[in-house]
Amino acid sequence: PLLLRGGGFERITDIEVWKQRVDAAAGDQNVRRAVAFVDLAENPDVAALANGYTAQQLPLAANNNRYNNPALLDSLRDGDVDLDLAGRFDGLTENDFAKAEFIKLEQGVDYTLDPVLGYISLKQSLRDEEGLAVAYRYARADGTTPEVGDLTDTGGGTSGGQSADRLVLKLLRPSRL
Repeated sequence: PLLLRGGGFERITDIEVWKQRVDAAAGDQNVRRAVAFVDLAENPDVAALANGYTAQQLPLAANNNRYNNPALLDSLRDGDVDLDLAGRFDGLTENDFAKAEFIKLEQGVDYTLDPVLGYISLKQSLRDEEGLAVAYRYARADGTTPEVGDLTDTGGGTSGGQSADRLVLKLLRPSRL
């Protein structure tokens, strides 16, 4: 079959997949605090119109001014600030964001990636209470490589462990469905 990619998308170049941590276990590796938003880098109409949104537009930070404010991003990432996100952003419900600890999944072990089509396949089902979030970088036909969310290899949310600053991620599946 012929598959068409739209909007100048070429491929996913880097990705980090994060599963919401539900049961803390001694020895958990790659755990980070994060805040994840369903509409990160999306046109604001995505959240407002939900299934009624049909425009084909690639995710870009410039698409959504809600999160483009550097002071806001600093406050979202600041691990010393207690975030109260409920009601903070117009139009977002509790299903549209997650503030939690996330465990970084390992490509090839926990999931596979099709970088050209831009999708991941988990090798194990998520439990009802587990959310899923990502940060990624993709190549466009014009040679640019936009980044969506904080990749830890570029210093997103600092490089520390569980007590470090929070990552800002793109929420794919909320824990409360």
